[in-house]
Amino acid sequence: MAKAKRKRQTIKEFVDGLYCDEVSTEVRTVDWQDLAGQDCEGWHSHEVSQCGDCGKPVYNQGQLGETRHNDLDSETECRGYLNFDGPMMNYFYPCDLRRAGGLEAAARSIRDTSCVVIEMEDGETGFALAGGGMDLTWDIAGAYVACGQLPPVDKTRLPRFAGKRLTANARRIIAACIHSNEVATNFARANIEDLKRVRAALGDETKRRREAKRHGSSSTDQPGR
Repeated sequence: MAKAKRKRQTIKEFVDGLYCDEVSTEVRTVDWQDLAGQDCEGWHSHEVSQCGDCGKPVYNQGQLGETRHNDLDSETECRGYLNFDGPMMNYFYPCDLRRAGGLEAAARSIRDTSCVVIEMEDGETGFALAGGGMDLTWDIAGAYVACGQLPPVDKTRLPRFAGKRLTANARRIIAACIHSNEVATNFARANIEDLKRVRAALGDETKRRREAKRHGSSSTDQPGR
């Protein structure tokens, strides 16, 4: 019996499956050296690096710099080098990574971006840039999308780079950025309507008090019987 052909997911279906938890999230300026503290336990980097010899992507938690493959993986004899950069720019992009399946799954999901996964001492998670020197908004937005989230609105202005192609992944990121702005617009409209209702309620209360005060003044002005 022939195997049923799996239906390809549309861009709309993909975007509809993303969560909107981080749409209003804002980047934070940090000092990674100060945050590490004297015990170097203030944060941990979770990264995946491709071995220079065997080509295998290897996950690592906490260790920075260059190391050999077999020092991290006792089941391999490969002595190829791995490099784990950690954060290079002093910005932190908060993101709840539980929806991504955990820290290792998130690190593997974003390994094609310029971002690394960060776990703060208090358990907060998110991303940091492991590179710099150019506009990396594509990478930041792509990291959120790869981890199942719509990107924050302030990271949806994607730069146009010469030679960049409209790949399937680029289509998904663009669609996610558009939807992120749509969600934020809906939030703003709902807030505006709520503020209008508050204004109307306050106006009604003010009017009621004025009427009560006027009637009270009228009754006191009447001559006694």
